[in-house]
Formats: sequence, C-alpha cells, structure tokens
Amino acid sequence: MKAKTVKAIAALSVIAFLASASPAAPPMAKKVPAGAMVYIGWAGRSLAFNGSMFGQMLDEPGVKDLFGAIKTAATTAITGAKKPDESDERFMFESLWAMAAIAWDKPIAGALFDIKMPPKRPAGGPAGGPREPMPHAAVIIDLAKDRAAFAGHFQKLLTVGGDKVKLSQVTVGNLSYHTFTTPIGPFSMGFSGNIFFISLGDGVQTKIAASVNGKGKSLAGEAKFTAAMKEVCGKNVQMAYYVDLPRLLAVAEKLTSTQPAREPAEQSMFRRFVKAMGIDGVTAIAGASNIVDRGYYEKCRIYSPAPHRGLLMLGAGKPLAADALAGIPADADFVAAFNLDPSRALAEVKRIAASIDPNAGKQVESMLAQAGKTIGLDIEKDILAHVGDQWTLVSAPSLGGTITGTAIIVQLKDAAKFSASLAKFESQFRNIIMGERADDPNMPPERRASRRDGRGPAIRKYKSGEIEIHYVSVSGSDEMPVAPAWAVHKGKLYLAAFPQVIAALAGGVKEKPLTQSGAFAAFRKRVSPNASGLSYVNTPSIVRRLYGAVLAGGTIATNALGRFAPSIRPEHLPPLPKVEKYVWPDISAVSSDAKGITIESYGSMPGGGLSSVFSPFQQGLAAGVLMPSLARAKSQAKKVKSMTNLHAIGRANFIYASD
Repeated sequence: MKAKTVKAIAALSVIAFLASASPAAPPMAKKVPAGAMVYIGWAGRSLAFNGSMFGQMLDEPGVKDLFGAIKTAATTAITGAKKPDESDERFMFESLWAMAAIAWDKPIAGALFDIKMPPKRPAGGPAGGPREPMPHAAVIIDLAKDRAAFAGHFQKLLTVGGDKVKLSQVTVGNLSYHTFTTPIGPFSMGFSGNIFFISLGDGVQTKIAASVNGKGKSLAGEAKFTAAMKEVCGKNVQMAYYVDLPRLLAVAEKLTSTQPAREPAEQSMFRRFVKAMGIDGVTAIAGASNIVDRGYYEKCRIYSPAPHRGLLMLGAGKPLAADALAGIPADADFVAAFNLDPSRALAEVKRIAASIDPNAGKQVESMLAQAGKTIGLDIEKDILAHVGDQWTLVSAPSLGGTITGTAIIVQLKDAAKFSASLAKFESQFRNIIMGERADDPNMPPERRASRRDGRGPAIRKYKSGEIEIHYVSVSGSDEMPVAPAWAVHKGKLYLAAFPQVIAALAGGVKEKPLTQSGAFAAFRKRVSPNASGLSYVNTPSIVRRLYGAVLAGGTIATNALGRFAPSIRPEHLPPLPKVEKYVWPDISAVSSDAKGITIESYGSMPGGGLSSVFSPFQQGLAAGVLMPSLARAKSQAKKVKSMTNLHAIGRANFIYASD
C-alpha cells in the first residue's frame, strides 16, 4: 500500500474518531442569549449529516434537479408578465434564494425570549388601533467563511427593497444592523462578526452581540437547560429544541386573562385548565434529533414528576407485556401496541371536565347515562370494567389487503362478563339502530315487511374454525362498503371492518410472526425495552405498494402545474429504486419514569419515526379528510348509475317507437 494512501486512511480515521467522540452540544446554544423560553437549533451540514440517508438523498442529482425546477417555477410566478431585468420581485427572490442556500448549510438557532403587551394608552389620548402582543425573538446563523458571500446578497436585497420600508442603519463596534418599526415592535437584521441575525423587540440585538462575543450570558450556561439537553442529545446532534413550559404558560396566562384574580388564591380559567390537563407540573420539554448509524434517533423528554395525570397519563401506562405483539404477521404495514386502562381514562376525562367547569362534569355524566340508556347497558360497569389495558392495532396485507386488512385486539379482564354484555347489546341492536321496537304498533307496514323478510341492518354470526364471528350486514342496501365485525376469542376482543380480517388474524396466517422478523428485531433494540406504547411502520413495504398510485397522481399533478410552472415535469418524480434506496422502517416508543415521559424513535429520515407515534391519530384525521371524498364518489356513482338507467330507458323507448 502506498504511503499517501496510508496517510489518507489515518487522517480519515482520526476525523471519524474525533467526530464520534465529540460531546453532546445543542446547536448554537452558546451563541443564544440566556433567558430563552423556547429554543430550536439546527446543526447545518457536517460529515455525519452528509453520510446520513437524508443527506445522501439530498445529494441525488434528481433531487437537485427538482429544487432547480421549483426555483424556476417560483421565479416565473413572481416575475409574471415582466421581463427578468424589469422585475424587482425577481431580483429580491433570487437574493433570498441565494441567502437561504448558504444558510441551509450553516448552524442556525431560533429563540423566543418573551411576549409583552405594550403599555396602555393614557386616558384622553388618541385611540389608535388595537394593542398587539410584542414578541421578543431572534434567529441567528453562523456564516463562518461564507459571511462575505451572504452579505453581498443581503446588500442587494436591501438595495432593491430598502425603498419599500424606512430603514435605519446602526453600527456599534462589530455590531452592524438595519432596523425599522413594525406594529409589534422594532425589527432588526444585520451582523455581529460572522453571525447574521434577525431580531424582533427592543434590545434583543444587543443581547445577541453580547452572547456572540462572549461578554453576556448564554443559554448554554443555564443549569436547567443544560441538564435537560444532556438527556436527549447524542454525539451527532442535528437538531434540538427546548421549551421552558412554566415561563411560557405564565406569559400565555398574562396575555389571555381579561382581568386579575379578585383574591390571591383565586385561579384563573387558564390556570384551572392547565392544572386539569395535568401539565401544571411540567418543568421543561427537551428533544433532539441525533444521527446514529446513518439514521435518525430522536428523543423527547417531558419533565414532570409522577404521578402523571391528564394528557400525560396517555404516556404513563405500565410496560407492554411480552405477548403484546403475539399473532401479528411479519408483513404488517403498521403496528401500534399500548397500555391504557379505559376505566381510568374515563375517570380522568370526568375529573378534567369537572375541574375546568362543574357543569361540564355533569354534562359528561349525563351523556354517559343517556348513552347507557340507549344501549341498555351501564357503560362503566357492564363494558369498561371488563376491558383490559392492552390494546393492539395492526394493518397487514396478509390479513385482508392494504388498509382493509386492519384490526384491533383488546385484552379482556373478564371475557365471560364482557360477552354477556355484548350479547345484551346485540339483542337490542336493531331497535337501537332503527330507533324502533319490533312490537311497535305504529311501525309503518313497509318497515314491518322488511323486518319479516330480513332486509335492513342486522347482526349475523358464523363459525370460522373455533372462532364465532359476529358482524353487521345491511341487506337490501348498496351503500354499505364495510361489514363491522367482532369476536371474543381466548380472552381477547377482536374488532375489524370485515369478518374475514378477524378470521385471518385469530385463525392464523402463513406469514411468520413479526417478533421473528430480523428487521423488526433490529429496530426494536433502538428504543426503550420498557415502553408502554410502541409503533412500527413498515415504510418500504408501504412505499412499494402505493408507488403506482403516487406515480399516477403525481403525473396528473405535474401536468396540471404545467399551465403555471412548465419547469416542473413528470420526469422529476423519482423512480421507485431511488425512493426505496433511502427508506427504512420507522419505530417509536413511549415510556415513563418518576421524572417524566420519554418519546423516542428511529428511522432513515428526520421526523419520520417520531411521527409514527401519532399514526393512529393521523389515520383518523386522514379518514376524516377522505370521508367527504368518499361521499362525493358515492354521489358520483349514483349519478352514473342513474344515467345508465336513463340511457337504457331511452333506448327501450326508441326501440319501441321504431317498432
């Protein structure tokens, strides 16, 4: 081996060692002035970032071409009918784009220090407009060697846009900035050494200059901030955030309160709400996205002493049992398992409502009583008392197809008593759904006839092996695309949109168990073994099966955009192998301890794993968004059906007339 090659390898080894041995450091925290109640930092590009899956994806030629096309489209839209050399808007946009391109690669931090109300106007003075809250905030960018290039683009921006606002220039030592007045306070932008800053509020720029030059206290020097970030930051922090929640809530209370408390001990409505939701004990929220093995390990800590109440109770269940994922097939697109005692959850909901407003607590009780009267059961005693705290949601193609193969499994405390309550509900199902009794003498004749011949909604049951499956059918209707089904089997309640899914899940499929999947096992080790909530998203599988729909929809969208942005074309959609190259499964976990709640995730993209914690809520939201589309589709189908019928009638009339 040549000596130059040996030296190069040695140098790279030293660099890699130094990078791996670097201490945890929230980006730019040493440059941010002390007293920030909200902070977010971005580390910029680094060797670790460039080597990550996300960094490699951004360097793909296709991605760069797409950004170039977006820039061209945006420039065209901004310029409009003007020639390029006649458009100030284009000139400003290109300057901003160039500045953003430089800033993206650099360490950046944003901070919110305070939100104040302006002083009240004196009696008899001019009324003026409404008083607006005045935030004190800043964004700082460490430009390093690219300061001159950035400053050049910034000066061009000022040259074109300076005549649109009344700018004042201030220079003190190495602090130089331009400032102008806004309704919410003075807005400043400029430089302190190699640091470019944008600030809002009186005196913020001088605090930035002091912390940048090491003459003022920085956020990194605050013990509370340092202790919180130490638990979430790893060796290669790409992004970090911090919220001093007590201070933020105090500011929010001051801004939202209409009048002071009549007595010192009296709590405002805002404070009662905060306490009822269980977040009054939260001291801080801290999180970080760390690059680990080319992926992103993300960790968020909600610091709050146990016992966890209100919203925090959702993340404070006991650790999942060893069999929480038993029976889940390895081809599952999505799995979420969590521990939540429904009786305790309902009691907490009632407590929250009563704490905020006694009348609200009574309304919850009234709603429960009314619902129980409707179904003929006591919801708490006859249903929730027999339901366990282990819940599992699974969606797998082997269970019944993409999306349709979705089911919920609930552990039962007393399967026999739960089944008895379920049987009582089933016996009254038709009466509950139709709002009528079978022996009602006032029932219309056509409804009585439909009851006799079995038309309308009904609960049916059949045996699939050892499992008795119950499901809802609506005979005589073409508007019911699902057959809601349930079964109680071996101490568990199974719920699905189709009985076939329950038969497949409870009866077993040919797929091996998820717990025996090497991919799942590798990702499972990345998060807490004591998780009370766990979710796993098989992103590569989902991408492969949905790519065709994305390709078709994306082609339609880019063709449509061609009317306004001809630079964006179907060719910019990446081919499937390119997409799959950078996509990993995502896993997330929620756990708790005496000091707070921990949410952690791991995946190939920043934010990918963490978002899967909320996948059930996202799916619910998606369903809500899709329902209007489904209704429109059904309406359109009815129109097509009607038009077909009319066409057939017309043809029959024509034939008859001809005859």
